[in-house]
Amino acid sequence: MTLSFLFLVLTSFAHAIQFEVIGKNDESLLSVQREIDVQKSLGSATSVILQENQIQFVGGEQGIAEMFGFGNEIEVISDTEMKAHGWCFAINGEVPESMADKTAIPDQSSIVRWYYAYAHYKDGQWIGQCVKN
Repeated sequence: MTLSFLFLVLTSFAHAIQFEVIGKNDESLLSVQREIDVQKSLGSATSVILQENQIQFVGGEQGIAEMFGFGNEIEVISDTEMKAHGWCFAINGEVPESMADKTAIPDQSSIVRWYYAYAHYKDGQWIGQCVKN
């Protein structure tokens, strides 16, 4: 009986995405495993998971503007340089070049990580995006 229960528990997590939110200084703010409908977008899955875990956030399926009290911070470095801090995401370690509502989650074994980062603007050009703090 105990082995059957253990097998059931282990196999139920084998087919669930790992969803993580990493804040400033690599602080883990949320880490859950959950089955999702991979036919829906990352943005849709993110909204559902945050709501289920009672995480207050500003944003929606297109992306997250603020959560855990972080978001939309501008750091002025000089007259020609700034950093715009906000939330980025990676799936299986790769940062897609699309908004969350246009990004698919490949399968149930995927690792989704939202992390706090910045876009770097200097001398009239954006020279970096989703750079970790």
